[in-house]
Amino acid sequence: MSAVELAQLLMPLAFLLTYSILGWIVEVIYCAVTLGVVTNRGFLAGPYCSIYGFGGLGMVLLLRPVADNPALVFLGTMLVASALELVTGWAMEKLFRQRWWDYSDRPFNIGGYICLQFSLMWGLVGLILIDVLHPLVAAFLEWLNPWVLIGSVGALTVVVVVDSSATIQSALKLDRQLAALSDASELLRSSTDTISTELGERALQIKGRTDGLVERTTELKDRATSELKERTAQEVEELRSRREALVQQISGTTRRQLRAFPDLRSVRHPAQLEDLRARLARRGADGPADKQ
Repeated sequence: MSAVELAQLLMPLAFLLTYSILGWIVEVIYCAVTLGVVTNRGFLAGPYCSIYGFGGLGMVLLLRPVADNPALVFLGTMLVASALELVTGWAMEKLFRQRWWDYSDRPFNIGGYICLQFSLMWGLVGLILIDVLHPLVAAFLEWLNPWVLIGSVGALTVVVVVDSSATIQSALKLDRQLAALSDASELLRSSTDTISTELGERALQIKGRTDGLVERTTELKDRATSELKERTAQEVEELRSRREALVQQISGTTRRQLRAFPDLRSVRHPAQLEDLRARLARRGADGPADKQ
C-alpha cells in the first residue's frame, strides 16, 4: 500500500481528530464568552472534544448525499447531534454515575440530556459545517504531504487513546472516592453522636450512684466529662485527618473536570461532590487543610 492510499484510508480518522480539536476551541470560546472563564472544557485533558469529532464525522458521512438541500442538512444535523448528545450523556451517567450536563431547566428537554435550544443550534452548526467548513478541512488535509498526514494522525491517535484511558480511570475512581468521603463523614457524625450519648448516660449513672453527695458527684462528672472530651477530640481529629487525606488523593484530572464542568453532579453522592468542590475551591490546589 502506497503512502497516498494509506493517507486516504486514514482520512475519516483525520476528520474525526480535526473536528475534535475545532470543537474544543469552540467550547473554550463559548465558555469564555458566556461564563467569563477561560478553562479546558474537554472531558479529556488534551485540546480536543471527542464528541465533536464523532458528531462532525457523522454529519459529513450521513448527510453528504443531501448536501445540496439546506433544509435536510439542518434537520439531519439536528437529529445526528441530538442523538449523539443523548446517547453520550446517558452512557456517561450509567458508566461513571455522574451527570456531566443537565438541561432540565430548559424547555422542551428530554431527560435533561438534550433540549430544543441546543438542537436548533446544532442544526445551524451543521449548515456551516457541511457548506463551509468541511470543504476547507478536506482541501487542507488533501493538500498535506501523505507522510505528514499519516504521522500526525498516528501520533495524535496514540495521545488521545492514552489520555482517554487515564481520564476514564480517574472518572471511575471519583465515584469510589465520593463513597469513601461519605463513609468518613458518616463516621464523624456517628462518633460525635455516640460520644455525646455516652457522656450523658455516664453523668446520669454517676449521679444515681452518689445521690446526695453533691460534691462527689460534681467531681466525678467533671472527671468523666474531661476524659470523654479528650477522647472525642482525638477521634474527631482522626476522622477529619482521614477525610482530608481522601481529598488530597483527588487527581489533577478530576480537579480540572470539576472546574470545567460546574454543573457536574454525582448520582449517588451529590452532597459529597458539592462538599468536595467547595473544599477544593476554598483551599486551592495546594492550600491548607480544611477543618470543617
